[in-house]
Amino acid sequence: MNLSLGLIADIASLIGLAITAFTLFRVSEIRKEFLLRARLPRLGQRLEELRATLNEDLGTYATSKHSAEEKIERALSVVESISRKLNGADREKFKKISINLKRELSNGPTEQSARRCHLELAHATENLSDILESLQWRT
Repeated sequence: MNLSLGLIADIASLIGLAITAFTLFRVSEIRKEFLLRARLPRLGQRLEELRATLNEDLGTYATSKHSAEEKIERALSVVESISRKLNGADREKFKKISINLKRELSNGPTEQSARRCHLELAHATENLSDILESLQWRT
């Protein structure tokens, strides 16, 4: 087999390009994982705080209807932010929660819709808790 120096250089260049592409891909994944680990706990805290204060508003819904609606809007924003940071099945869970919250908000602010939103937020906080727990074990 007669390999010229030019052919060997071409092959080495292609191998180098493949290694560079793989490295860039992995660095991107590592960066995303790092940001996920850094941001998700704080987003989870915000979501839990909004859920807890929404629960308080539900106790006096007649007088705190606007406050409850504002908290649901804020929680929707947090859920969408979490969704953008996740992949795969976890992302789909949060997209579904987001869709459900939007549907309840579009139906108009009623006590029943606010209660359903509270339930969705409880699901979101539980899902996020599971995700954070599994992140601790990921290496």
